Amino acid sequence: MEDKKTATVDTEAVVDIRSDDATPVVYVDPEKEASARWKFDTYLVPVSLIFIVLSALDRNNVGNAVIFGFKEDLGLVGNQFNNIQTLSSFCSFAGELPWTLVVRRFGARKALGTAFLLWSICTLGTAFIHTYGQAIAVRMILCACEGGLSPGFAFVYSTIYPQEQAGKRIMTTNLAQCISGAFGGLFAYGIQSMGAKRGLAAWRWLFIVEFCVTMVIGGIGWIFIPDSAETAWYLSDDEKEAMRMKRKRDYLLRGEQTFDWTWAKESLKDPFVYLLGTAFFTSSVAINGFGVFLPSIINGLGYTSLQANYMTIPVYVLGAVSLLTQVYFSDKLKSRGFFIIGCYVPVAVGYLICVGTAAPGAGYAGMFILVIGKHKQSHVNVPLHS
Repeated sequence: MEDKKTATVDTEAVVDIRSDDATPVVYVDPEKEASARWKFDTYLVPVSLIFIVLSALDRNNVGNAVIFGFKEDLGLVGNQFNNIQTLSSFCSFAGELPWTLVVRRFGARKALGTAFLLWSICTLGTAFIHTYGQAIAVRMILCACEGGLSPGFAFVYSTIYPQEQAGKRIMTTNLAQCISGAFGGLFAYGIQSMGAKRGLAAWRWLFIVEFCVTMVIGGIGWIFIPDSAETAWYLSDDEKEAMRMKRKRDYLLRGEQTFDWTWAKESLKDPFVYLLGTAFFTSSVAINGFGVFLPSIINGLGYTSLQANYMTIPVYVLGAVSLLTQVYFSDKLKSRGFFIIGCYVPVAVGYLICVGTAAPGAGYAGMFILVIGKHKQSHVNVPLHS
């Protein structure tokens, strides 16, 4: 995170626009701007991490539920569970752009607060589904609401931080995946140990308890999400003014942010766009599939369902440590290509070990190798767009 005393700020905020009348001058107090960013690092960034952890828990713990009765209780057969996940993942991707536009139009506090409420209701609804159709409907709506969370926070970051400082904040998205995976396994282990209560199966209690946790923690965190950078209640009047002037400066430097088909067509001619698009797609398949199916993979290696839930925890802990390490060195060395290529090698090796061996210990070890490269792809790619 950016240190309050040593924060890098743009001290040159004078913009010269050719005009016969006057030369607009926008000055942003560097100390106030740095102070405002420090407060956002203190309040907003941790809250965004918590929100994404909660959303990932609500989305991925269906994988934990599967190994203690979800499919059997709903009567799912064949590829029906896979169909639920495929349609849900599509809704996650489809929801990204609309929610980002809603954040831009109505403000982060209103938009992300609405998304938070809707996906929480769907989490609770998952506990009371009984048919294949109900499962598809609830999970599709849940993922559609969660889909805009990460890009929504990324948009808010873009209005606060310079491009070169955004990478570490964007990293919180994938770090949250690791944290949610570790806590999700621990959470599921505790709920499964509890067993059926009050006529409800343990997997149903998993979603009920998650709903309660999400509403309490997320509700408190929502207080710290501003509609815009200059309206955050925890900023002083001078800091709010600095954020307002920064917005004006960005407008003068970058121009009005309007959609132009000319630039869209130009981008489609750039092979780099397709290369990074392929990289994002393949990494997303690995991240989303791994998050949901890891408990089933471990269970399929011969471990019990109870063991599979808690055995996911160390895998995600290693993933978090690996993510932080690679982010640090990729930024320090200002090297992206090496780390992008390096991300794919352990993922491929880990899956090959898991598929190619019948030994449970070797397959489980393959998951540790795989997770070393699984979460880094999107972070090291993002700065290349700047």
